[in-house]
Amino acid sequence: GANHAVSALKFGIINKFLLLGWAVLLSDIDVCVLRDPFKFLYRDHDLEGMSDGFDKPTAYGHIEGYEDKSMGWARFAQKESHFNLNSGLFYLKPNPRTVELMQRLETRLSREKYWDQTAYNEEIFFLSHDNYKSPQVIWLFAVIVQPVQLLGNCAFGQYQLL
Repeated sequence: GANHAVSALKFGIINKFLLLGWAVLLSDIDVCVLRDPFKFLYRDHDLEGMSDGFDKPTAYGHIEGYEDKSMGWARFAQKESHFNLNSGLFYLKPNPRTVELMQRLETRLSREKYWDQTAYNEEIFFLSHDNYKSPQVIWLFAVIVQPVQLLGNCAFGQYQLL
């Protein structure tokens, strides 16, 4: 639908700024900024963004055990787990990796009926495999939020940095 086309335009416009060498802080219309967001950025990664996680393990990640008894003695494995980045608030440094990421998202969302946040996370986190090559964007979860200081969803109240 039209919503996917708007998302494609969003990533295309961001890409135009990146190609000019400008860093971009994107905020969707439903995010209310209550304090200077630049004070919370490290600016040492390609992409810094808000997590949908609700505490430190879900936002920044944690190691989880996994067991597959069919594997015998090698049945134990570990995986890193975290909630997705939110595509409604993020900061990008201009470089070839972020340009490629925005180009991919613009192209993909102009062709597919797909939620932009799902595509955003797939392009950032999926590892290279088969015919897919990751854009290799170096990312950082910069903000976790919960219910008063930096951010607020205009319809649902205010949030506080953890």
